[in-house]
This record gives sequence, structure tokens and C-alpha cells, in this order.
Amino acid sequence: MPGVPDTGDTAWMMTATALVLLMTPGLALFYGGMVRSKSVLNMMMMSFASIGLVGILTIIAPTFMEPMLRKPPELFGLPAGVIILAIGGFMMFMGFIFIRRIIDIEV
Repeated sequence: MPGVPDTGDTAWMMTATALVLLMTPGLALFYGGMVRSKSVLNMMMMSFASIGLVGILTIIAPTFMEPMLRKPPELFGLPAGVIILAIGGFMMFMGFIFIRRIIDIEV
């Protein structure tokens, strides 16, 4: 039946999400090993702050993108997909800048 999510697909997405969340502490340790010893805690906090930021953007971003998906915009003759990708990239860039401002970076 169209429109009804498959339980197998949903289970796989939940499993993959859990694995990514389990991978983040390891990634924090890996990145922490690549910086000076006084910056390890800062690097770990950035890795964990990115989890929170992505969680918030996952909830907020579709709210802003829904009107664009209903009536796709055309800007400078570009297709809607390119514009939506550009807006998503801009949101990720601004999130990165936001994290850098919150956590005082000393590299």
C-alpha cells in the first residue's frame, strides 16, 4: 500500500542511526588524537555538540523546507533541487559557525 512505511526499512534506519550515535565517541577520540593535548576536550565537545545540532536541525529544517517543496522556487534559472541543496549546505555551514562560536576554539 503506497504511503505506508515498510517496517523493515524503518527498523534498518533506526539501527543505522543507533550505530552512528555509537560511532561518535570513537570519532571524538580519533579527532582528539590529531590535535594538541590542550585541545582534546574542545575537539570532543565539538563532536558531541554536532550530535545535538544535527538533532535540532532534523526537526527544524523540514518545517522551513516544506513550502519550497510544495511550490519549487526557481532562482537564476536553477532547478529546485539545486536550490534546496544550496539552502541545506548553507544551514550546515551556519551550524558549524554557531558551534565554533559557542565552544571557544583554540587550535
